[in-house]
Amino acid sequence: MLTVFYVIQFIVAILLILVVMFQKTEGGTSLVSTNTYNSFFSPKAMVANPLTKITIVLGFLFFLNSIIIGAININKRSNDEALLEQIQKIHDEKSAPQTTNKEAEKVGKEAGLPQAPLGNK
Repeated sequence: MLTVFYVIQFIVAILLILVVMFQKTEGGTSLVSTNTYNSFFSPKAMVANPLTKITIVLGFLFFLNSIIIGAININKRSNDEALLEQIQKIHDEKSAPQTTNKEAEKVGKEAGLPQAPLGNK
């Protein structure tokens, strides 16, 4: 599922780059001049140019898709961490020696070790 969003992100990014490259700047080649700045942010320039509308839509899709990818990755990471904790807990339980009191007495007698009192009987 995450791969689908990565593919969408790649396609939107390429389209966004191409649309921006095909746009003509009015009044010059850069946005530094005052005339270009004013004409770029005027309402007439925003409505008149269809490439501007496409750029806005693609930018919104890029932003939205980035948020979705981030949310999926955060959810996936928390699930992975929970799974790792469960695996570690299972591993710790298996590696710990499982001896009962009687088994400990038997091992102690075989080794010739003195036995400690087990409590009041």
